[in-house]
Amino acid sequence: MQTIFTLQETIDLINQDKALMIAGDEKLLEKLPTGNWIGGTTAYFIGDEGGTISKSKLFVVTRTDDIEAITVEEFDSTNIQEFPANGYSNGVTLMIIPAFSDIHQNYAKNVMEIDGVFDRPVAGWVSGIHLDELDVKSPKVINGKTGELLNDKAIVAQLKVKDGITPTMDIVNLFKQNEGDTITFGKTGFSGDVALVNGKKVIFSEYLTENNIDSQLPLVADFNGAMINVSFQEVNNDKGYVNFYAPVFEGIEYRIAEPISNYVEEFNTEVTDIKEAPFMSVNCILNFLYAELDGKQTGEIKGPITFGEIAYLLLNQTMVHVSAK
Repeated sequence: MQTIFTLQETIDLINQDKALMIAGDEKLLEKLPTGNWIGGTTAYFIGDEGGTISKSKLFVVTRTDDIEAITVEEFDSTNIQEFPANGYSNGVTLMIIPAFSDIHQNYAKNVMEIDGVFDRPVAGWVSGIHLDELDVKSPKVINGKTGELLNDKAIVAQLKVKDGITPTMDIVNLFKQNEGDTITFGKTGFSGDVALVNGKKVIFSEYLTENNIDSQLPLVADFNGAMINVSFQEVNNDKGYVNFYAPVFEGIEYRIAEPISNYVEEFNTEVTDIKEAPFMSVNCILNFLYAELDGKQTGEIKGPITFGEIAYLLLNQTMVHVSAK
């Protein structure tokens, strides 16, 4: 199944009402015609030829016959709590949020307080940019109905699925908690200075450095049997803080992840039960970088490489996929 397209091929898909979600460089996204689709910026994909870095191609999730209707909406920090109310009873919510924005922080920290958020699958990703352009560009999303690129709003597609078809969402997270220290935080947020390690207060950056913790391994929490990662962005001993790519939650018990010896081998083992390609999947930029996925295949799983993944919560170093059968 083709997933990576040229600009003209993508334009043709939109004009045929076949495009559902599009990922690529903003210079390409802004050239696309309007239609009933959503999109976000990234230069990284797992495509037909494996891991790819490209600013000249687009990744397109195409509409399947099982999707009867699509409603596209925008939300900001003042009304993001309203998005579940407009979802279809037998449906899926696809969401893209621009990285480093207020809505990114707001959604990640407050999602569990949103009424109705667990009524149907909520899946998506955090848009990014080529890492060489972090200082000169901002990640964006695009409302396909208007063609407007946005760096301060979440874009949502509510999908109505045919009766008799059941939409499902799942994650593939290779990381598990180690058997070491239990770590908790006194407040929810994307950064932390002090933590409790086995009940003892520590400067968390000093704890990580003194114990030679590999910052490529995320913190892992057990949410009712689901392993949820929080990845390290920066460990700053001079200022005594640690920044994360997703929020740590107050009172939740975390542990450092067990190391993974061969990411591609273990990932492909995990996805062998997925016999048909999901209609939507995303994977994390940190997995792409740390596992050196450029040019490597990951089974049937293809999709944008992202600055965060959404499976209700904001996740890190995780693959999220959605199917309708």
